[in-house]
Amino acid sequence: MSKALYLLRKFRHAYDKGTQTGELVRLVAEALRQSGHGHGDLRFHGYFADDRYGKVSGIARLLDRFSDLITNGDGVPSVVATMPVTPSQGSVIASMESFDLATAIAIADGVPRRFPLGVSHFLVTPVPALELTTANRRTLLDDQGDAAFPEIVVHSRSRARRREVEIRSAVAAEPPPPGARRVPSLPPRVKQLLELLGRPGKEQQELVRSPAEEETIRARNDALASLVASLTEALDASWASLLFRHELADDHRHEERDMDLRAALADELRADGWAQMSRGFRKRTAALNELTITYDRTPLGNHASAYLSLRGIDWEHGVSLWPRRTSKQVRIRSRDTACRFAENIKCAAAHAVATWASPIEALYEPGEGWLPR
Repeated sequence: MSKALYLLRKFRHAYDKGTQTGELVRLVAEALRQSGHGHGDLRFHGYFADDRYGKVSGIARLLDRFSDLITNGDGVPSVVATMPVTPSQGSVIASMESFDLATAIAIADGVPRRFPLGVSHFLVTPVPALELTTANRRTLLDDQGDAAFPEIVVHSRSRARRREVEIRSAVAAEPPPPGARRVPSLPPRVKQLLELLGRPGKEQQELVRSPAEEETIRARNDALASLVASLTEALDASWASLLFRHELADDHRHEERDMDLRAALADELRADGWAQMSRGFRKRTAALNELTITYDRTPLGNHASAYLSLRGIDWEHGVSLWPRRTSKQVRIRSRDTACRFAENIKCAAAHAVATWASPIEALYEPGEGWLPR
């Protein structure tokens, strides 16, 4: 595996439901102050977008309130030249070059009532305390609200039933040496800052490479695409002749309250070394890549399906796990059918790992034991 420029260690911090955007902007400032990084000259970048389903423009209200928002020749809110912006389709976008804490609080406290914005992200970027090695700098604002550089982001987005508000952060660090089993602990001062931002959730890790390395990886993956497609087609054709544990038919009973599909799958898959996670199951391969099984059951028709993914450091492939010979899903309305579905998925997963995942793994370099992804 070629050497990466650096490792980006990403965190999402936990908060109580109902936390407001302004509370988190204040929390960022206070966390930087308490950890000794100061906040007197704290500057924010912002990405703001109207709620495409709203009846009132929050952007228009921002333009009325803050004179340093810039508009282009068509009168559409635009970005100051130092930080280009990519608007999401159908939204009206505005951004500020950089602004002080008082301005950030004034805007954030107005979301979503005074400023009914669909998206309002506040970024402190870069944060020197989170840059443990030389890292890239953000040059583009977008509506994702992810921490993609050594930075802190107050992420605020309108969802169907509630507003998603949280802090996201990222630390740039040196990658562990080849063969390492664990990522080194972060320095105490960095841990302190992350804790002050709110309890960090599960760490996500991303290797950041140079453009030349990225192009080399892209060319390799493109060259292997036809081989992977052939293996996927062969697997799809094999389901019709696979000997499943049960012959499953769509279930038309009405016992869904007594059914726990997650528990049924866990009972079967744990015996084969699969560990349960929030939305499925996973395990490491001998080559230190990651296999995951996710599942879904439609709320109206109660049709259940499962999906297998195989992920390396710079690649990922996936395929449906058929629960029966005739289709990719089956209707489940009882505990008995859920258990039979789980037994068949266990059978399908073993078959797919042996005939599809293992040959694909052989096409790539081994993974790294320290990278949980």
